[in-house]
Order: sequence, then structure tokens, then C-alpha cells
Amino acid sequence: MIGGAKMTTNDIKPFFDKVQLRMDTNIKIALPSSKGYDIYEMYDPGLEMDPKINLIGIFENRSFTYFNNDAYYHSRKNMSGVLIRSANRQLLLVNYTFETQEDYTNELRYKETDTFQKYDFQLFMKLKEIHEFHYNTTLRSWWFGNSTIGLEGGISQLLYENTADISSSGGILRPGRMHYYDHYVPSYKFRTCFFFKNPGVVEERTDVLKPFALNTWYVTISSIIIMGVAIKAAYWAEHKYLNSPSRYSLFTAFVLTIAIFAQQGSAIIPRHTGGRIIFLTLLILSILVYNYYTSSLVSSLLSTKPPAIHTIKQLYESDLKVGIEYQPYTLTYIYQEKNNYYIQKLNSNKIYDPEPNFFLLKRVSPKTFEQDYICDLVQIDFLTPGFVSFMAPKKSQYKELFQISLLKMMQNGIFNREENIWVEKQPKCLSDLRVVSVDGNALFVVYMILVIGIVLATIILLIEIVWYKADIKKTFEYTN
Repeated sequence: MIGGAKMTTNDIKPFFDKVQLRMDTNIKIALPSSKGYDIYEMYDPGLEMDPKINLIGIFENRSFTYFNNDAYYHSRKNMSGVLIRSANRQLLLVNYTFETQEDYTNELRYKETDTFQKYDFQLFMKLKEIHEFHYNTTLRSWWFGNSTIGLEGGISQLLYENTADISSSGGILRPGRMHYYDHYVPSYKFRTCFFFKNPGVVEERTDVLKPFALNTWYVTISSIIIMGVAIKAAYWAEHKYLNSPSRYSLFTAFVLTIAIFAQQGSAIIPRHTGGRIIFLTLLILSILVYNYYTSSLVSSLLSTKPPAIHTIKQLYESDLKVGIEYQPYTLTYIYQEKNNYYIQKLNSNKIYDPEPNFFLLKRVSPKTFEQDYICDLVQIDFLTPGFVSFMAPKKSQYKELFQISLLKMMQNGIFNREENIWVEKQPKCLSDLRVVSVDGNALFVVYMILVIGIVLATIILLIEIVWYKADIKKTFEYTN
């Protein structure tokens, strides 16, 4: 009632003229009707718009009837004519010919640079399509100022001073910032890291004895000696008792044993069953030992060790050169982490050596990785991984409305769709397709054994020649 007269819809706006209304204002007004009361809500959509009054339900027969169960969202969803003040980071357009930053942000050809900022902007544009507001954008060179909270500069200052309604680029969530900004549903988990080819992924076999333990080698060598003596005994028995015309020395027996053990076979086969049983036993032994040896060796070549370097401390102490991308969050993090000893040592001795080492993403060639490089990549987190979301001033009038829209976008797959378009996935290591190259270092001992065998064979040949000549000379003198 106003002055004893019934209040009508024309009286609502003047009645609340001095009340500061917002988009999320929850004012319900009941006006008498012929059957009971009509229920209205009143709110202010925002800049460049007048307050709105909507009929949302009726009260009659002592019960409420709402016209829409989701009255808040659907009544405020249409924001046509509302101006949203957004804030974003100034991108470097030096290498590209774009008239505006928005043109560059929507260009798929260069999605590998400023990737996540472009991804966030696409989500912001989806909000614009849903709510049909128009917007302007204030650009700043930095997201946050030179402190953990970052109130004193960048986009965060615009939000804190309430001169921007929402960021159109995601910011990293940190506990201290939650007291100064409103955060929307996280759009992705942000992490930045050093990554490089592991210098020690594949273990090099410079010791051919390593697949077997020492006691295994002792037993194997003992078995070869015993088998060599047994073969010599078999040939001696054949010569003496079976009238075999050939006499073989102990050295020849050992050469045959090693040849059979190395699966090279033998051109001299015993005539009697006992000798052949010895050969068969030696062949079975050689097959088993050979299979165990090669299986262990191949398995070690195909397997990988844990990353040789997996902490900032180890990275600092290594001989690897270190560089970073020219990104505000990495520079700010280095500046803020004054109490992290190894971050500061890394910064002063490697990142700045003596000039800053700024790497471009092109240097890494992510689109041309071969399978070997994919499987050998090691990653060390530089920043502590955290969630990224749009930010707004504390107690933002648009938080509930935009939060619902973003959740609906997440449920409907819009987030995944935009991520698949804009964010390059880390290539997977398909170990079945991986070919491990064995270099000369791994085969050094093998070649050394070959050289020793050739030299030893030459020396033995010379000894046999001298021995043969001496034996002929002795026989000649005896006959004369």
C-alpha cells in the first residue's frame, strides 16, 4: 500500500529508486490481484540498462505457483544491451599482421603461442553467445602485480578496484587470492615445467658379463672345462679302442666345446654313443644359457630407467643448459620465490648466464617429435600445478549467473571441444613402435673380444708352425 492506495507495477520502480540494485538482487514483490497476489522480482542487469521487473509466479489458495522452477537463471539469462567490462592480458603481436588482439586470439594458425589465453577467450565468447551481452576489454601487460596476491598491478588491480566485471583470460588459483577475487569453475589444470631428453634413459651395456651374476659365470666356465675334458677323453677312447685314425689335442677339444657352446656347431662328430651324448648335453646347456643371456640383454635395452634428473636441485647441478619462455607467470614466479634456494641459484647461474636465456616454443619442435624423443622426454615441474579459472571482483553480481553457464558448458562438452581445438595434447609414448639404437659404446667389449680372439689365434698359429717345423726336423734327423 502506498498512501492508502493499492500498489501497482508502475509504482515499483519509483519505490526502489534510491536502492542500489544488482544482477543478483533477490527482491520479491507481491501485488494484489483478483485471485490473490502476483509475485514479481526486481533486479538491475548492469551497465547501460534500467532495472527490470518480471512476473515470476502467483499466490492463491494459500499456495505459491512459480512459472519456472529455474526462475533466477532463466529470468536473468538474456543480458541483451548489458555492457560487461572485461580485462585481458596484452599479447605481443609483433610477428603477426592482425589489426586487433581479438583477431589474433581467434586465429587457429598460431594456436601454439599464447594457447591457454586463446582457449580461455573462446570460453568467454561462449558466455557472450549464451547471454548476448556486449563487452569492452581493458588490456594490461601483466596478470598480477609483483606479489603473491598481485593487487597492485595488472588485470588483478582492475578486478580489485571493481573497474572490470570479469577477466576474459584465466588466472591461477592460489589460497591467498581467494580473499580478494571471486573465482568461477576451473577451466583446466595449469602446469609449467622444464622438459628435456633424458640423457640416461636407455642403459648402455658396456659390460657383456652383466646379464649373469659372477657365480653363474663361474658355474658356466666350470661346465665348459669339464665338457672339454670329457670330449678329449671321448676322442682318446675312440683312437685307442675303436681304431679311429684321428688324434685330437686337448686344445682342439676346448675349441670344439666353445664353438658348440656359442651355437656354432662342430665339424667333428664322435663315432660312439658316449661321445655323442656329451655333445647333445653340451648343446642343450648352450641353448638354455644362450636364451637366458639374450633375453636379459634385450630386456635391459628395451627397458627404461627412472628419470636421471627429476628435481630442480638435480637440474641445477647437471650440465644441461636451462632456458625459459618469455611468459609473465614464469618471470613473476622467479621473482616471488626468493626463499627457494635452488630456484634462485638456477635463475642466477643458468637462466641468466649472463644474459637471460629465453627459448621459443619452436625450438622444441612439438609437432615433429619422433617416437624415441617422445619416450625419452623428462618433465620437472617449475610452478606448483594449480587450477585456472576466470576471475571477478569479490562479491561479483555476475558470479552466480556466469557460474551456472560455465557449469552447463562443462557438462555439455564445450570445455572439452575447445580444448581439443586449441590445446595440443602431449604425444604418447608407444613403446611397441620404439626402436632402440645400440651404439658402439655398448658393443665395445664384444669387439674387444673379437680382436683378442684374432690376436690369440694368430699367436697360436705361429706356435703351431714353429712346433710343426721343429717336429719335422727332429723326425728327419732321427731317420738319418
